[in-house]
Amino acid sequence: MKLIIAPNDCGRPLVIQRSNAPVIAGVGEGGSDVPCPSCGRTVLLANVVDGGVYDLAIQCFVCNSIAQTPSLPPGCGIGGVVEVVPPGLYAARSSRITDCDQVLVGAPGMERRVNETGADQRSMDRFTLGPPGIQQVLGNAHQVFAPILSSLMPKYRRAPTRGHRLAELIARVEGNLAALERGSQEVDVLSALELFRATTAFARWAEDPNAASLVRESKDPNTFTHNVSLLTVASIFADAGLGPELVAAGGTPKPDLRLRISARRVIEADVKAPLTLQRRPASAVSPKEAEPVISDALKSSRAQFTSTVPSILIIGGAFWMHDFDEHVAAAALSLSRTQRANVIGIVLVSTTIEYARVRGSGPFEDRWEEVDWSPTSRFRWIPNPFYSLDLQLTLAEDLSDFGIKFPSS
Repeated sequence: MKLIIAPNDCGRPLVIQRSNAPVIAGVGEGGSDVPCPSCGRTVLLANVVDGGVYDLAIQCFVCNSIAQTPSLPPGCGIGGVVEVVPPGLYAARSSRITDCDQVLVGAPGMERRVNETGADQRSMDRFTLGPPGIQQVLGNAHQVFAPILSSLMPKYRRAPTRGHRLAELIARVEGNLAALERGSQEVDVLSALELFRATTAFARWAEDPNAASLVRESKDPNTFTHNVSLLTVASIFADAGLGPELVAAGGTPKPDLRLRISARRVIEADVKAPLTLQRRPASAVSPKEAEPVISDALKSSRAQFTSTVPSILIIGGAFWMHDFDEHVAAAALSLSRTQRANVIGIVLVSTTIEYARVRGSGPFEDRWEEVDWSPTSRFRWIPNPFYSLDLQLTLAEDLSDFGIKFPSS
């Protein structure tokens, strides 16, 4: 780790060294000592690892100069074994003892990452399915997907039967809005909500360094479906505190996500979104059909994962309702047949919709302006009984909470 001389007001939490003792001392192997970059006569950080301290300022006991630790890099996941240092002044009369795998990050670094993941500015969860709400959905979609719509929409209008799902949704919702403005009372709920879901998934991650490339890649129809699932699950992992970071595509096969859970440990995660599982309400896939689809997804993930790194396979679909438990059983069967030692488990995610009447009183008389609609997702976590690497991860069934254990290095 390298420290640099900081300006007097660098906007970071400032730790004032009050003795010759290092401000932070790591416990474990693999760290290094970091002296004051100005005078070199005192150690500011002892036995710390790269990636262990971000966005802090430290005032040297000997020369009173202020040094700053590295900034959290753009797009870097941060979660798991992490502690955020709030703004302020801190007097360090002795060393703060930390595990070498723990991450300390000043509030400015965490705030930047929260902004990149969209956790602080989430789009509205619900909207009313009337002309104003639908017009807003369309406006947002045109803004988020502007880099690819100028190509997709003309192709779709020339050949709708071979069109892209995004272009199809926009065309359907535009047609429905025009009909509503002419007096129709029929709302295409599914198309509006599917477009809303895709738009908000991409909009939430718009500040991440990889966001623009994800939009460009989504010009491919299969990649579009995949990326909606990817960003949906990345948001859930971010909200749970697992530190997801989007992995840039290109070159050799690699996972879609890394969960950066400590200074030196990551979990690889890859998303599969088989077309067979992207179905519509009232349709179903039998267990006999689901099991080979899930098994193929598990087998094909082998190329994306590093055999010595813990990994998670994510399988995304739409409108798994009464057969969700059967998909869970199919995933468990696939895990038992492949016996992959590096796969912690499988996450199943299915998108669906819900609605609630939140305005009005008395009997409901088809006044849809009284009803709020929301795209939502259901999750199931299926652990792999054959997983044998040293990092242990437990997840709540809905991914809302987690526990991590691993041996100190």
